[in-house]
Amino acid sequence: MTSSAHREELLVYDQEEACAYLPDRIARLPLRWPLGVLTRAEMDERLAAGDRRSGFYLYRPHCPSCSACEALRIEVDRFGRAAHNND
Repeated sequence: MTSSAHREELLVYDQEEACAYLPDRIARLPLRWPLGVLTRAEMDERLAAGDRRSGFYLYRPHCPSCSACEALRIEVDRFGRAAHNND
C-alpha cells in the first residue's frame, strides 16, 4: 500500500446538486481536504486513480444514478496549439 493511502482527509462538502453537464441528472462531488501536503508522487497517484483537484481540495464524482464523468489529465509539458488554431 502506498503512503497516500494512509494520509487522513477531512470531508468538507458532500451534497447532491443539479448536474452542471447533463440535464435532469443529480451530481454528487464530495470535496476532501488532505490533512497535510501531498507529495508530487502522492498527488500523481491520486489523479491516476481518478481523483480530481481544485486548489487544495480533492474530489471524485459519486453521482447516485450516473457514471458518465471521466477524469482526464492534460500533460501540460506535451500540450500545444494545433496548427489549425494559429489564426
